Amino acid sequence: MILLERHHCLIFAELYKTLQLTRGSVDSHLRKLEDFNYITREVTFVNTSSQVLICATQAGLHALQEAKRIWSKLLDF
Repeated sequence: MILLERHHCLIFAELYKTLQLTRGSVDSHLRKLEDFNYITREVTFVNTSSQVLICATQAGLHALQEAKRIWSKLLDF
């Protein structure tokens, strides 16, 4: 989510390469974020190949800000 906060949308291939995780591992985590409506996936076509665009939703960005606020309080104790 932090990468999506910074870039708003990323291509799936760039995301798993940047995170240095397998496609399956990233996909598993993305499904959970999708279940909470924190991200959307959109298939786009470039020439003859397809790409999956992962975008943060307003709900996802709000949840991330709230999590960062809570962690900040916990770390400041």
